[in-house]
Amino acid sequence: VYVFKWTISSGTCTPSESTVTVTNYATPTTATAGADQTICGLTSTSLGGNTPTNGTGAWSIVSGGTGTFSNSASGSATFTGNAYVTYVLRWTISNGTCTASTDDISATFNETPTTATVGATQNLCGTLISADLGGSEPTVGTGNWSIVSGGTGTFSDASAYDATFTANTYGTYILSWTISNGNCTPSTADVTV
Repeated sequence: VYVFKWTISSGTCTPSESTVTVTNYATPTTATAGADQTICGLTSTSLGGNTPTNGTGAWSIVSGGTGTFSNSASGSATFTGNAYVTYVLRWTISNGTCTASTDDISATFNETPTTATVGATQNLCGTLISADLGGSEPTVGTGNWSIVSGGTGTFSDASAYDATFTANTYGTYILSWTISNGNCTPSTADVTV
């Protein structure tokens, strides 16, 4: 910051003076926000913005809804979202009248999938078609039936919790109902037919 004084003098008269201030700003540090994140079962995460050498930093929400930062001026702030969605968060480093530097990351919060359950063991005589397998209906995530052991066969709808199974031959089959959501660990349960 420089302050300059302009003075006009004439003989013994009191000089006339005026000052002007000139502020030179350094270009702000280039913002880096860190890597995109995918989190399971939580709606908060630690952020990885860099520490500015020139200027000051500030986090903001670009999209995804509402949430809060533990300290929006800290690159390593914790962000807490209000929903299981994908947020785009922006780290901005500003310095005076210079063009600010920004970098965005996405933080995806996945809800833990519904716990998978199945119906009771089925003992069938003279038929290759099971009753309803009794999978739990997913309120979070998507379900899928698969054959663990016993041979081959088909499901009436492999993504339906209430599917039936048609075996290709008589025998004991272990069938698995798996509910998945994003990067979360899937929940599975097995039924014997």
